[in-house]
Amino acid sequence: TAYFTKTESSMLTLVTVPAAEWSAGVPDKTIPQYWDEQKVKFSSMKGYEVIKPSAEAQSELYFTDVIADNKQLFEYRYLLKIPQNGSDVIYRFSQAFFENPTTGDLYILTYSSLDGYFDKHLDELKDIYKNIKFVTEKEPLESDVPTPEFVTVENTPEGYSAITGEHVDYVLFVPSDWIPLLNTGITAASAPNAPTVTCNVTAFNLQNNDNRIDPGDFDSYFSAFEATLSDTLGAVTFDDPNAKYTASKLGVLGTTALLDARNYVYRVTVGGVEYTYDQYISIYQGYVYQLTFCCKTADYAAYAPVFDGIAANFRFKG
Repeated sequence: TAYFTKTESSMLTLVTVPAAEWSAGVPDKTIPQYWDEQKVKFSSMKGYEVIKPSAEAQSELYFTDVIADNKQLFEYRYLLKIPQNGSDVIYRFSQAFFENPTTGDLYILTYSSLDGYFDKHLDELKDIYKNIKFVTEKEPLESDVPTPEFVTVENTPEGYSAITGEHVDYVLFVPSDWIPLLNTGITAASAPNAPTVTCNVTAFNLQNNDNRIDPGDFDSYFSAFEATLSDTLGAVTFDDPNAKYTASKLGVLGTTALLDARNYVYRVTVGGVEYTYDQYISIYQGYVYQLTFCCKTADYAAYAPVFDGIAANFRFKG
């Protein structure tokens, strides 16, 4: 994942769908056929509408080109309406699908933006398409990206280590035996010897740069997030659907100040395995922050106290 700028929510996300999963046992399945299947899943999302290249166009295929290793890229576009601050905000999406020539895996490059910003980055998007490159073991990807590591922060709680940087407004303290992970735009760590037990922090700017949010808006934000999650991964379940959250607090570094937060605990089944998500949502300086813990539901009882400790020690920068 990467953002186009620091001041807007326009972003790119690249995901991989394994060959066996996207073809679903149909070796000669085409990407346009896969898109038709995705549309059925998207259709229940609020305001979902496919954007055709023109009103007269017979095909929904917006753009196609031959990219690296003579593989064809297929781009489709659509819009959704996301509830925010009591009204619907329109987001536009472009999804480019292309197949890895070596593995047969399907890559999905998604560009998402507020309606008013969408056209602003289309030239950059075309440049990104032109620079897609497949990497093999014989041609390793050269990179100067540093290995993720803990940093020194004053007053770090005993038994914890800090993950932070100049580009983020918070410090994530995790147990010192956890493993820091490096993801562009995301601060994350995993439990020792348990890579499926993770925590991560993501941030999204609020429409109109609101600097506060009331309790009702927490639920509106999560409801939109829940709807998207359901359409992407399947049913989201709660112990008590009538009480989805617990009011909570997150701290500010170097002060005794506490910010309002909501703690949502829910479960999603992926690939036949049920996972529990323990998620905190809060607002700081006009951004929505999500502190998310995830593990297999079978492991949740063992890790819940660890998650509680990490959340209790999380700090926004003062």
